[in-house]
Amino acid sequence: MFDLSLAKLETCIVHFVGNKHLDESLQLSQDIINQKDGRMMAVLQKYFLSSLKGEETFRFKHAESLAQNEIYHTTYSIFQNPDDMVDQSAAIARHLFDKTDQPNLKGGYLFVCYFTSCYSESKEMDAVGIFKCENAEKFVKTINEMKQIDLQLDEGFPLQKPDKSCLVLNTEAEDGFWVSILDGNKAHESINWRDHFLAIKPAEDSYHFTSNVLKVTKEFVTKEMPDEFPLSKTDTIEILNRSLTYFKENDSFNKEAFAESVFVDERVIDSFKKYDEDYCKYNEIPAADNFEIDSKAVKKQAKIFKSVLKLDKDFHIYIHGNREKIERGTDPDGRKYYKIYFEEEQ
Repeated sequence: MFDLSLAKLETCIVHFVGNKHLDESLQLSQDIINQKDGRMMAVLQKYFLSSLKGEETFRFKHAESLAQNEIYHTTYSIFQNPDDMVDQSAAIARHLFDKTDQPNLKGGYLFVCYFTSCYSESKEMDAVGIFKCENAEKFVKTINEMKQIDLQLDEGFPLQKPDKSCLVLNTEAEDGFWVSILDGNKAHESINWRDHFLAIKPAEDSYHFTSNVLKVTKEFVTKEMPDEFPLSKTDTIEILNRSLTYFKENDSFNKEAFAESVFVDERVIDSFKKYDEDYCKYNEIPAADNFEIDSKAVKKQAKIFKSVLKLDKDFHIYIHGNREKIERGTDPDGRKYYKIYFEEEQ
């Protein structure tokens, strides 16, 4: 977790990185943006940082050594000598240009920034930001001259949030820094930004441990478990609800206690443990049997735990617990039905 409320944008430079595959150009700026334009710097700072929440952190990685990770190397150099921003930002732009080599990847404006007064647990640190804006929009600009107001069609980018963001905080450099990101919504964009351009891995912290177990549990219950242990829709929903309840009612996670409270049956518990080990190994994500539960990760992952029983196109039943109050059957005419028992109507 980090706090950017007091952060200050000190320097910023912008380059244009086109799509190499489509023969688009790479345009490198020769100097930083005018720092004396306080209004512009304030607008850019809000634009860059407002979407970074600091909940989920990553670290740079490399199979051989961190020094060979291009973005780790350049950001490390900037921290060592902030005055070298122009040359190092150009190296970052060239690296992104080399990685933007697929026809479905968009070119755009790349901003490289230097921030001061970022905090984590009262510790002050600097940060390097890398932001990309891909979606330009046309707009009408008004020009006031003497007694005449003219209109001019122009093009720029909206100020809601960058399409892709990366903030590297100058702490724990030997372990790959702290990295916070925002990437594209599409899978291929996310893979290109995270894996090919940045080359990062999840930090081994409570946020990622919590997220990983919830993801593994959902995949096991919805994809793996039905093949081994036949489940009705209501059984599936009940198990998912039990897993969420465990995370909401406990401060710390213990794999043994979790598996026993959620799956009950020893055969299912053993199957879940094996699936968890294989999942983490295949996806190269950190695994842990004991950790502190992160409430923000629970809240985020809870959105993918659907507790809705869909019956044809006519009914949706939201189930939040107590499987014993639901009874499934078939009438003499072959029509399927559910009986739902309740004590009072609200």
